[in-house]
Amino acid sequence: MLNFIKSGAMFEDLQGILLTHLHVDHSADLPGYIKGSYFTSRTADIGLYGPAANDLMPSTSDYLQRLLGDKGAFTYLKSHVNKRASAD
Repeated sequence: MLNFIKSGAMFEDLQGILLTHLHVDHSADLPGYIKGSYFTSRTADIGLYGPAANDLMPSTSDYLQRLLGDKGAFTYLKSHVNKRASAD
């Protein structure tokens, strides 16, 4: 996320987030992007795409549930996520 901001990129222009895998160094900033978008003039949803579950990691939708669900670490952000469809 720090490099995103340093590059001059803007949340308003972000069209999607692709998580290639859910290792912490590739997915830990996701709550920051969700919260960061809230403070912009965005009117469009940001697509979120990620992997299916495997022997080591949950699916992307399970990962989101674990982060933002009723007992998640960032439950207060769940109202900022539109759960229209699961694409894992």
